[in-house]
Amino acid sequence: MAELLIDALQDEEPRVRVKTVEVLGKIRDPRSVELLTITLKDEELEVRVKTVEVLGEIKDPSAVEPLIAALQDEEPDVRVKVAGVLGSIKDPRAVDPLIVCLKDEYWSVRKSAIDALSRIKDPRAVEPLIATLKYEETEAPGELTKPRGPLELRTLKERKSELRIKAAYALSNFKDPRAIEALIAALKDDSISVRIDVVKALGRIDDLLVVEPLIAALRDESWPVRKAAVIALGRIEDPRAVEPLIARLRDKNSDVQERAAEALGNFNDPRAVDALIAALQNKSNASVAASAAAGLGRIKDPRAVESLIAALKNKKGSIARYSADALGEIKDPRAIEPLIDALKNAWIRKDVSEALMKITGSGAFFGADRKKWKKWWKQNKMKYIKNK
Repeated sequence: MAELLIDALQDEEPRVRVKTVEVLGKIRDPRSVELLTITLKDEELEVRVKTVEVLGEIKDPSAVEPLIAALQDEEPDVRVKVAGVLGSIKDPRAVDPLIVCLKDEYWSVRKSAIDALSRIKDPRAVEPLIATLKYEETEAPGELTKPRGPLELRTLKERKSELRIKAAYALSNFKDPRAIEALIAALKDDSISVRIDVVKALGRIDDLLVVEPLIAALRDESWPVRKAAVIALGRIEDPRAVEPLIARLRDKNSDVQERAAEALGNFNDPRAVDALIAALQNKSNASVAASAAAGLGRIKDPRAVESLIAALKNKKGSIARYSADALGEIKDPRAIEPLIDALKNAWIRKDVSEALMKITGSGAFFGADRKKWKKWWKQNKMKYIKNK
């Protein structure tokens, strides 16, 4: 059979050679990789591309050197595929050749190389990735060599930003002080999209050094950057961020306000509780109030119970619904009777009944039947009052 496959790889018809490459990938014969490294040099682009794809599925270390050689292929489509496969194999031999690809004349190859280095996580890649993050080349390589008008110039700027964004994400995978320092510096990038992704990258790094720079980003002139910083700080949960996040509850942008309420719900901090109780009263933005209710449910502080009970009567369904959910999480008996009363509201009935079951451990057969709940409460009320 091997002889038949070898003959098929030499067939004049490219489609036959492509199919043969696919077969070699499926049978996983010990000689498959050796044969496939030969087709990496096939004259037809589609054969070479398919070969790279199949070698990526096999992930045999013996294919690394031939794949590295294929980074010199004249077709950028092949180089893109090869870089991606080398990233999936994660062999350190590929690091230096991939670093060279960071200066490829084609943007698509550069992006693929960045992704590959991000997956391999070899410290040799840190400095080259930092250089990419700082990328300020004025001439467009490869796909855009001579901008002929505003549209192409804009495309050039977008592509440069995209490279820096990818570099930012890649650097977030390295626990390296150099990477952190470079990302912090990039918070001043002229591109809003770059700043957004730099903030996201810093939010993925488990290092206390990123907290103060992210707090500073809460004052960025662009609201999407502030929003990203709020989300990042909510994920990190450092107490230094509580007061700055509280301030974002008064941000000019409602999305930032809403995210700040969500973020504060991750902090078991008295300051966060007080701020969220106040945000629950927000009459101008129901989403902020609803997020505040959800946050109070995550913190589970009993001080919020009275305010959440009052919010059950809010005419905005989302606020009442999240308040019911929060009361179910806090499990304070004071909420039982108001929740039973709230079963009158068809819009929140399901959430209310679930909250009642969480608090009481009962009601599996009551569901949203208000009459049964009222009867049950009449029989059990004293027990809950005594245990308060």
